[in-house]
Amino acid sequence: MKRVLKGRGKFGVLAITLVLIGLSIVGMINVKTNYDMTEYLPEDSNTSQGIEILKEEFGMYATIQVMIEDISVNDAVFLKHQIQQLNHVNQVVWLDDVANISEGINGVEPSLLMKYYHNNHALFTVLLDIDDYSVEIDQAIDDIETVTSEYQVSIRGNALNNRESRTIAEGEVLKILLLILPICILLILVASKSWVEPIIILLVLGVGIIVNMGTNALLPNVSFITMTLAMALQLALSMDYSLFMIHRFYEEMDDGLTPSKAAHIALRKALPSISASALTTIMGFVALLFMKYRIGFDIGIVLSKGIVFSYLSVIFFMPILLVWLAPLLQKTRHRDWIPSIGKLTKYFHKARWILPVVLVVIASLSMIYANKASYLYGSKTATIEGGVVQVQAQNIEEVFGVHYPVVLLIPNNQIASEQIIVGQLYALDEVLGIEALVTVVDPSIPREWLPEEVKRPFVGIEYARMVLYLSMEEESEEMYELVDSIKSIIESQYETYYLVGVSTSTVDIKHTVTNDSILVMIISIGAIFLVIMLIFKSFLIPTLLIAVIQTSIWMNMAIAYMQNVQVMYIGYLVVMALQLGATIDYAVLLSNRYLEMRKTKHKLDAMKSALKRSTHPIILSAAVLSVAGFTEGIFSDIQAVQQIGLLLGRGALLSGAMVLLFLPSLLLLFDQILIKRSTIDNGIERNR
Repeated sequence: MKRVLKGRGKFGVLAITLVLIGLSIVGMINVKTNYDMTEYLPEDSNTSQGIEILKEEFGMYATIQVMIEDISVNDAVFLKHQIQQLNHVNQVVWLDDVANISEGINGVEPSLLMKYYHNNHALFTVLLDIDDYSVEIDQAIDDIETVTSEYQVSIRGNALNNRESRTIAEGEVLKILLLILPICILLILVASKSWVEPIIILLVLGVGIIVNMGTNALLPNVSFITMTLAMALQLALSMDYSLFMIHRFYEEMDDGLTPSKAAHIALRKALPSISASALTTIMGFVALLFMKYRIGFDIGIVLSKGIVFSYLSVIFFMPILLVWLAPLLQKTRHRDWIPSIGKLTKYFHKARWILPVVLVVIASLSMIYANKASYLYGSKTATIEGGVVQVQAQNIEEVFGVHYPVVLLIPNNQIASEQIIVGQLYALDEVLGIEALVTVVDPSIPREWLPEEVKRPFVGIEYARMVLYLSMEEESEEMYELVDSIKSIIESQYETYYLVGVSTSTVDIKHTVTNDSILVMIISIGAIFLVIMLIFKSFLIPTLLIAVIQTSIWMNMAIAYMQNVQVMYIGYLVVMALQLGATIDYAVLLSNRYLEMRKTKHKLDAMKSALKRSTHPIILSAAVLSVAGFTEGIFSDIQAVQQIGLLLGRGALLSGAMVLLFLPSLLLLFDQILIKRSTIDNGIERNR
């Protein structure tokens, strides 16, 4: 790097950087976004297997319900046939399919009539030959809205939720970035030593972010949750590296070195801290790669890439910018506005026996209350509170009730068993209706006598298909109990069966991510412990650092419990890995500075100097990560992103505060174990 900084190599690095940016911008256009959270379930899960069988034997049909207000029966029949002619419409089910209405509706059984026509409102069930997550479904819904434009219309179904998810997610990244950037710039200005510093930091980190987003095109797809989180979190998580580097540069310049020499020495001295910070953050994400619920892999791989690219940008691109802009940096220098807590060293020394005890008490209480936190396991899509989709769904619910379908696949040609489970399922209060061949036609009629168009929706090659309509989908203990009851009834007749629906997939996700929690914790703590131990060549240092950060993680979840907030479990797993992997950087920096100063200074002087040089980057880094988290949490319309953001924002503040409050006393307390007392140290001791 020394030769690069002094010679023409700087232009070579710049050229490579510009080429990578250009290629990445092209790549960003071709990134595929995934909105189907069931895709991340393990392949051997009941839901995943059921979806594959459903595709093979019946095809994946999107089902939506369309309610037309103030319409006559005859007009409803005419409108139904118009909808039937539209592209991608496979079938439109209405009253005339289940009853003879050629002479009016007076002879129709009231309970049957109310399912399709009530208070002059008609409810069509439209089956589309594309799945709920297809982009083509947007046009199909637009066509239905055009055909029915003369009437007041409400539409509901998972496809509508997914369309709104896409609309929200497409605007989220830019919206969040535009909110976070000005705040980050302001924070960097407050904590900087030069007015030009924020420009250099954002340019360097911007390169890493663009390259990361562009290389997402190399992945099969990226979840909309990851896409929304990635840019803001990468900016916040990698802020440390640029701060470590630029603050070292100032120190070397203040010692009278030339810009190129100062950049070279600064990189050499900052590299251990930067590398340790990057490695610990990546190790936190590595734990997510081992989750059976593969959304963890999706988030982990994208953010791990991001940290690598930010790291490379800091060590290759930033020194060049510092050399070129050194005169401007020096001209725009200003005083420090963030006070150092180095003056508190004597108090940390006096409290070195008390604060560790306080830490143990806080850790114990926090762990107890964190384990009492309540969790949600579902994969709700993004919907806007009070938005069009929600309002239209409520309109239909007021007239025709709720509509939460679950598809049941059972072995074919066991008619007696089908009748038994239908009867038992109807006995459950929460089962509102069942569509099956045994409910549509007389079961005594041999199936080979039935027309193919009647059998096709219900009978496949090896499996029969039923659709259960439930009165609840909202995640709760009652919903878990309902799914268990449904499974018990089915298992009384069948050894093999598959359930596909929001409520049943939520139970699948619950079982999967609950098993993931211990694995994520063990891998993240173990990997980070190993990295820190190898860097510091000490067993005690990683123990102290992880103890401080793990306590802040428990505090974070304990606060959620005290607030009576139900936390999305996937959000908890991601934040646990993020908070441990990212905020331990603060502890690494302070420890590294202390041990470096301790080589030539007494422990109190070493701690004072370490705090003087560490306070700024720790406070700024924690503030930026917190702002990024809280901005995501407050302004995002995606529930999973909201929860991850709020937890991470609070976690960053807790980690930063815990490091600055407890770690100095811990390092001073265990100083004699950490430092081999040298002749120089003994001399310092005698002279004090």
